[in-house]
Amino acid sequence: MNFPNVARRTALAALSTASLMTLGVGLAAADDALIKSGAYITNAAGCAACHNSPDGTPFAGGLVLKTPFGPMATPNITSDKETGIGEWTFEDFQNALHKGINKDGEPLYPAMPYVHYTLMRDDDLKAVWAYVQTIKPVSNTVDVNQLAFPFDVRASLYVWRARYFTDERFQPDSNESDEWNRGAYIIKAL
Repeated sequence: MNFPNVARRTALAALSTASLMTLGVGLAAADDALIKSGAYITNAAGCAACHNSPDGTPFAGGLVLKTPFGPMATPNITSDKETGIGEWTFEDFQNALHKGINKDGEPLYPAMPYVHYTLMRDDDLKAVWAYVQTIKPVSNTVDVNQLAFPFDVRASLYVWRARYFTDERFQPDSNESDEWNRGAYIIKAL
């Protein structure tokens, strides 16, 4: 038996394990920072103002918005798999916020301010997604579309989208300061 090889393998295994443990701690810290950033952005975007339920349950939806076209209720965006967005992928979330398209590929009503959220940077959207994943699941079925005919027909939104929606990200103004651009980003995208 060659003891130097066994010792070398044991030492390499120990170093690999230590490296993986250190990497795991680093990833957990990175995840915590991402979630904290997502909570900040979610707060800045005012998501709770619409998505908290009328009884105050965080992000469970059900707040009825009175629009000129009729009532619409805000959806449950908790991680509940049956009544929330627990079955969504990041791509589903990105399509909703950047493109105004729901999980089924249908256009969202512009009561959801995706015309602004489309300006969000991808890294900020990933942070919001990481935070949303931590929200306690709440079972709360919401009938979102309470509009009367013809406004309840989602196909009509394609005309609206063609006229009023552009899928684009915020572009800083090179003639302005970083501080000014940060403020413009917060106002326009969030």
